[in-house]
Amino acid sequence: MQREPSIPQLKENHITYEKQEMKGETVHFVSLPWSYLLAGLALFIVGILDYNLLGNLIGHPEHPTTGEYIGQGIAVFLGGVSFFYTVGLIPLIVGIFMLIYCLFSMKKIEIANNGSLCKIQERKLVFPTFSEINLPDINQIKYTNTGLKFKHTWILLFIPMAVRILQFGIPLFGEPLAQDEILPTMMVITALIDILVAIFILLYPNHQLTFDSEWKKYILNFFPMKKNQEISEEVCKLLDLYIDPSETEENLWEVFRNQNDSKGGKQGKQRNYFRIIFSMIVLIASIIGTSAEFLWGTDLSMVGLTFGAYVLLQAFQNDLSEETLVTIDQHQKKSKYRVKNGRYWTSIRFCDIDLKNGLWRKTQFRSVNFTDILGMGLLVYLSTLEFLWSWRFLNIFNGLILVDLILTTIMWGVIICGCFIYLLIPLNYLVFNYGNSQDSYQIYPPTTKFISVGDFHTLKKSLFLPSLKKESIFRIFGFAIIVLLTLITAIF
Repeated sequence: MQREPSIPQLKENHITYEKQEMKGETVHFVSLPWSYLLAGLALFIVGILDYNLLGNLIGHPEHPTTGEYIGQGIAVFLGGVSFFYTVGLIPLIVGIFMLIYCLFSMKKIEIANNGSLCKIQERKLVFPTFSEINLPDINQIKYTNTGLKFKHTWILLFIPMAVRILQFGIPLFGEPLAQDEILPTMMVITALIDILVAIFILLYPNHQLTFDSEWKKYILNFFPMKKNQEISEEVCKLLDLYIDPSETEENLWEVFRNQNDSKGGKQGKQRNYFRIIFSMIVLIASIIGTSAEFLWGTDLSMVGLTFGAYVLLQAFQNDLSEETLVTIDQHQKKSKYRVKNGRYWTSIRFCDIDLKNGLWRKTQFRSVNFTDILGMGLLVYLSTLEFLWSWRFLNIFNGLILVDLILTTIMWGVIICGCFIYLLIPLNYLVFNYGNSQDSYQIYPPTTKFISVGDFHTLKKSLFLPSLKKESIFRIFGFAIIVLLTLITAIF
């Protein structure tokens, strides 16, 4: 039976330009989405340059529908559009929207905590808000600097587009029919800006503060101008998220054995290099395929570059753990969790923790999202297709074709094994039971391993654990369906 909110009349997202009274300890700072600002300026500038240098023609050069032909060629088809529309239009539009977003997202934030009530005021140009949060009703408070919205969108949008532009732009250098080098130069510059913007935004995401209760969730996104460490300590201490490493002397792995008496544990530097190595292999093969038209075809290379960049960034944010801290307060029934991965960190406080089964370790498969499924599905499908066609058109009297066949076969095996490990090697997770909810976070064993749990000699046993059997069958079945579709495509 759910509790009723103890203070239902609190203000929530109340729009006001007036400064509110803030009692108790207070933290205030200026929020400016500087990563979006720099990215938006770069895209806007390169878009304007494309517009001026590549022209805005629509129609035949001698009979334009609109715009003027300035001698930089026609894209798509004769009588189509100037190269600005295929190269610079999307960066220009995205850059404008980013700059508008920055204008309306600049704000001064003030957070106050008097012990039972948390007040948050966002003073900004449009729709300034004030909210009151009753802390006794909150089950979880989470603060992280990896809270980027639509983070997968940037790679899926910019990387494939940039690769296509480079494929068409680089061969145009030295083209005898071209009157100058403006077109290929702008194509290369635009593509490189697209790639750098996608990586830059993902490397410097926004901060996110979340208050989660049984009835609703309050989320505050911001880009503090203070240094990461300074704002992290201030906010964590204000909201009781801070963990002193001296409080957690016990090895975190021992917490699972005597958690009834434990006050928490810590774990030092841990590394999981699987996703880094796998993504680098995919990226290198894709770069070779794109630039030399050897080993991999154009479509597979584009998928490899996009998915490889995505996995590499995921690995840097999640797989290079510097420190993991967990505390358990038996008296107040709460637990704190903090993990630091390089410059990225997450701090969480769980309230109303289940003292009997509040903290435990379980083995489960790596969680995957739509981008993971799409990327691996396309990698397996296209690499299997290239592998089958390489053998189908084998010419043993051509040394170059034989080398290509051998390397293609090796890379196909790497992709199959890599995706198998990604999907079907189970990992260790910390599980927190609090209130009526449950959250889990990946944790590494005391010894550094290439694959965090998954010793292959325990793979069979792990796959058919009662808790994993249904999901393992589902994942293996999906893997088999992709391979079957590839075989049908190759044959027919």
